[in-house]
Amino acid sequence: MGASAFSSLVKENIDNQEPLEKKAIKLFGQDLLSPLLSMGLFPDLLQRFLPFSINTWDRAIGLEIAAIAFW
Repeated sequence: MGASAFSSLVKENIDNQEPLEKKAIKLFGQDLLSPLLSMGLFPDLLQRFLPFSINTWDRAIGLEIAAIAFW
């Protein structure tokens, strides 16, 4: 994860708007794991036992929530 984050920061920082250190602190200062775990442990786990699908209980939504909060 660190190498891919560094690579994307370097690509994004072509015009040198702000130092890479500040962007890295902003990137890794966010909690991206908690929303994903909460969606995976509770609604998605319950979904395994239900005979029908509830699309709003998908783990990917937890990751989207974390990404939206970052950007």
